Amino acid sequence: MTKLALPAYKDVVDGFGCPKDRLGKTAPAPQATLTVLWDVSTNTPVDWRLERVYASERFAGHSLINSIGKQDLLIADRGYPSRRLLKEISDLGASYLIRMPSGRAGGFVEVRQFMDDPSAWDREIKLHETNAKTDDPTIRVRLLKHRLPGGGFAVFATNLFGSRRHRRRALCDLYCYRWDIETAFREMKVWHGLENFKARYAEGVHQEVAGLMLFMLLTAELEAQARHYHAVPYRESEAGTAREPEYRFNRKQIAETVGHLLAAAADGSDAVRAEFIYCMKQLWRYRQRRKPGRSFARTAKNPNSKYKKSTYNANKKAKHTKASRQSLAE
Repeated sequence: MTKLALPAYKDVVDGFGCPKDRLGKTAPAPQATLTVLWDVSTNTPVDWRLERVYASERFAGHSLINSIGKQDLLIADRGYPSRRLLKEISDLGASYLIRMPSGRAGGFVEVRQFMDDPSAWDREIKLHETNAKTDDPTIRVRLLKHRLPGGGFAVFATNLFGSRRHRRRALCDLYCYRWDIETAFREMKVWHGLENFKARYAEGVHQEVAGLMLFMLLTAELEAQARHYHAVPYRESEAGTAREPEYRFNRKQIAETVGHLLAAAADGSDAVRAEFIYCMKQLWRYRQRRKPGRSFARTAKNPNSKYKKSTYNANKKAKHTKASRQSLAE
């Protein structure tokens, strides 16, 4: 889920609403909540929901469940787990790997007990569907505990049972693939102008979001065509949880290439064919070998966001510190 900044037109404000600060003061600019079901293996949007500013991401997640196939694996963050969600996914014949909230406020009692047990790292438990004091059916869940680099712990829930077939460390590493949707949101906002809406009506905002999602589908198709055209080999990931292409293509260049192909389509099939061959050569020219174990720190689009300070803030702080030292020296 991500928040979208919208233009401050009356119809847009009425359709999506405006956020409020701690004092209850309403902001002049509206926002929307975009929840996306993303295929991280092909980098494509499967389904999405565009709702009002304070819409529940968990409710939107429930409405996206029917877009999951039997053999799919849903990877979700802490804002989505519920007994109803876990049961619905299992009833569909799909799998899930979800990070569970482990705080004292809300969450699952069973998860907090698992977190407080120092000897518990991999355990199967029963979650009651509605009320633990009744005889309602229970949900069989496997809980996994993983130590974070900062010293804390993360708890994951899954219905992939069997510690020999599905190793705990491999499943915890598999959860990291959820990060691809964060980079996809960044691409859509920074490169493709997801928040630069031109529409003055709420229906137009929905149309622009749908148009960008179709464009992302085209970029994913072109990337797949490039891998097939150059016969890019695949290899197992370090944890042995997924197969990854040995080479990766420049995502921004792929987006630009889609635009060139759409423009060439106006001149006929021969022009598209010639442009396609040229684009394949250019994509291969600027390919990169995938580096195993590489990680990137999370930075926020807004330097004043609640997340880690961005490069902008870090550089600004460094300049301020340097200026202060110079003034003290003088």
